[in-house]
Amino acid sequence: MLVINPSKPFYINKKEKVIRMGNFKETGKEIEYDDDILLKLFEYIKEPIDRTMLVNKLSKETKYSNEDILNVINYLVDENFISNSEDIQKILSDEYYNRQKLYFYMLNDKVINMTNEILNKKILILGVGGIGSITLELLARSGFKNFTIVDNDIVEKSNLIRQLSYDLSDIGKLKVNAIRDRLLKINEDIKVEIINKKINNEQDIENEIRVSDFVLCTIDKPARIIRRVINDICIKEEKPVLFSGFSEHVAMIGPFVVPNKTACLSCIEKESNDEPLYNVKITPSFGAVCNFISSIVSNEIINYFLKFSENNLIGKTMMFNMYTYETNIIKWKKNKTCKKCGERIDSK
Repeated sequence: MLVINPSKPFYINKKEKVIRMGNFKETGKEIEYDDDILLKLFEYIKEPIDRTMLVNKLSKETKYSNEDILNVINYLVDENFISNSEDIQKILSDEYYNRQKLYFYMLNDKVINMTNEILNKKILILGVGGIGSITLELLARSGFKNFTIVDNDIVEKSNLIRQLSYDLSDIGKLKVNAIRDRLLKINEDIKVEIINKKINNEQDIENEIRVSDFVLCTIDKPARIIRRVINDICIKEEKPVLFSGFSEHVAMIGPFVVPNKTACLSCIEKESNDEPLYNVKITPSFGAVCNFISSIVSNEIINYFLKFSENNLIGKTMMFNMYTYETNIIKWKKNKTCKKCGERIDSK
């Protein structure tokens, strides 16, 4: 059964004889028509209709052969102007995820059973503060159900302005316990392994990375050490890792490292003669910055598994200036002499 694509708005410009699907060029399309047969066709498929019946109806009202009409229908199906009504009904029948599935279908009609692709992926989130906690909740609401979270902080009153997963009743609780309880209220089928400890070296976290499918690193202490530790383990264990954080008013998503394919953290780090004074005892932070970063990060992780979009930050770092709204995306080059991943890159 066929039906007009319900995920994008359609417009008919009879003056210019154009049918447009979608409001934006990235996901929309236009087709020109000479004959009003297309208008009749779209009128018939507002409701599900059998392909053969559609061909018969149109052949009785036009001068075209069944073969010509069928070719037009097949073209419109290939271009996603027309959808399979069974696929659409399958999407709509999922009361929990139907709007999200329609969103992915709008971007890529091949993504239909999206929850099946991410259901059992194990996501390791290092740090459930301003970025990690929101990302964790976004991923849990999108269909991921298997998490390991690592943090050793407690919920403080100052967290509440930016860490939306916590409230006044959580103050004084371990963050890993508080957010686990919150996730289980969202979906009791979610599996959350909690680890309350500080990561200082590879031994502290290498096993958790080894059994994960994806690593999100939002921690930055010990400064200039911990990210290198995480990078080195992920390279060794061949696990994708996305680093994220912010510096003053600049949001930073990346680098997004996929071992054997992209530059790693060691490839892009530069020597610095700057000696920090460590004068900032309490880091300035803002909820809008944390939420912005978390949205991009969760989108990247979902897209990594579903591939609903060709646009991604793999091998890149996105820097967004919250003060000027300027965006800079840096594409990192692999360093074949890198001591951490150079030999692996050469061998692939």
